[in-house]
Amino acid sequence: MKPVKPTTQFQIKIKRQRSEFDCGTAVVSMLTGYSMPKCRELLAPVSGLGCFLSDIARVLKANGFICKSSKTMTSRCVLRLQVNGGSHFVLRWDGKTYDPARGTSHEIPANVSEVLSIDFIRI
Repeated sequence: MKPVKPTTQFQIKIKRQRSEFDCGTAVVSMLTGYSMPKCRELLAPVSGLGCFLSDIARVLKANGFICKSSKTMTSRCVLRLQVNGGSHFVLRWDGKTYDPARGTSHEIPANVSEVLSIDFIRI
């Protein structure tokens, strides 16, 4: 399948995390449309304590997304935030931040430690 730019019909729906370790699962669910239990299964963290940005990238790539690590924030990306000695994942999509813990906002998080840019989607 040939990579193409996302259409304007692609809509992000906020998903709430159910535990402090579900933020990556919620971000993958927002992008793929899969249920939270299905995303948990796809991410399958070994430790049971959440996932890494590389796990999110692996699942997104397997579902037709083309994504890569980036040093700068792009208009469509997954952000790993450094919070209280741990990590928290949010989705930044076309000027909005979709935070599984706090909801939707236009604010750009200040404590970004890693970026996974999403350039194209296979449709």
